[in-house]
Amino acid sequence: MKISRLLNIKRKKNYINIFSDPEVFSVLKNSLYYFVGGLIQLALAFVFAVIINSKIKGKSFFKSLFFFPYLINGVAISLMFLFFFQPNGTLDTVLSMLGLDSIIRQWLGDAHYVNFSLAFTSIWRFFGYNFIIFLGALQSISDEVLEAADLDGAGDWQKIRYIYIPSVKRIIQLNLILNISGAISVFEIPYIMTGGSNGSSTFVIETIKTAVRNIRNVRAEMNVAPSRKALVYVVSE
Repeated sequence: MKISRLLNIKRKKNYINIFSDPEVFSVLKNSLYYFVGGLIQLALAFVFAVIINSKIKGKSFFKSLFFFPYLINGVAISLMFLFFFQPNGTLDTVLSMLGLDSIIRQWLGDAHYVNFSLAFTSIWRFFGYNFIIFLGALQSISDEVLEAADLDGAGDWQKIRYIYIPSVKRIIQLNLILNISGAISVFEIPYIMTGGSNGSSTFVIETIKTAVRNIRNVRAEMNVAPSRKALVYVVSE
């Protein structure tokens, strides 16, 4: 019983250390980049879903084009954009070809730009998922409702405001909740592309680093403990 109590006290202290570590919570501000990026992503996904849902040619092609990035492994996407943003990489080459050398930056090496680059990568990866969700919801709207709106002289903006948005209201609410959760738990993209350096660390990365440090400290104590016991035995003798 005493051992279990000591273990419980030790666990509680570990949790207190994690949640009182200023380094862990100081990186939460980086989650704002992903949260704002998620809002931009939702807006773009809805706009493109409305456009694709209209009577245009090549719907299947655009649906496949937008959804394909979501099917790619996150590690592969991170490595792809790592090459895209690196110095003299794809982005810098394109900007040079356009004569825009003056705006070339250290996209992943400068703390002022790194989180914008990572948030853009996240937008590109998850845009297709939200696009398909919105498109499915819009396609479920009855043709009779849209025809009635046309007979009443409703324009595109009136349809969006009074028909499309109310039909996807629950989806927007759910995606906002998922956006908050995703912004806090983001890990894969910043860890692979920057390792959390240059001010790009996230809450999950710092939590893992703290856990690793605690494990190393525990192992160090376990290695030192037998030596301490032997020293006490020798002194006592």
